[in-house]
Amino acid sequence: MGEYNYVSREEHTEFSKRMEESRSRQNARLNELEEKVEHINDIAVSVEKLALSVQTLAEAQKLQSERIEAMEKRDGEKWRTTTSYLITAFLGIAIGVLTKFIGL
Repeated sequence: MGEYNYVSREEHTEFSKRMEESRSRQNARLNELEEKVEHINDIAVSVEKLALSVQTLAEAQKLQSERIEAMEKRDGEKWRTTTSYLITAFLGIAIGVLTKFIGL
C-alpha cells in the first residue's frame, strides 16, 4: 500500500492560523461590501426622491406658467377693449364735431 504523509501539529496549527486570518480578511471585505451596497441603495433612493421632487416642481412650474399666461392675456384683452372704446369715443366725437362744422 501507499505511504501516508502525516502533517505535524505545528504545520496543522500554522495552516489553521492562516485559514482563520484568510476568513477574517474575507469577512472584513464582505462587511465593507455590504456597507457600500447599503450606501449605494441609499443614494438610489435619494435620487428617486429627487427625481419625483423635480417632476412635481416641473408640473407646478407648468401650471404657474399657464396661469401667468392667462393673466397676461386677460390684461391684454382689457387693454385692447379699453383702447377700442377710447378710439370709438374719439371717432364719434370727431365725426360729431365734423358734422356740426359742416352743418348737418
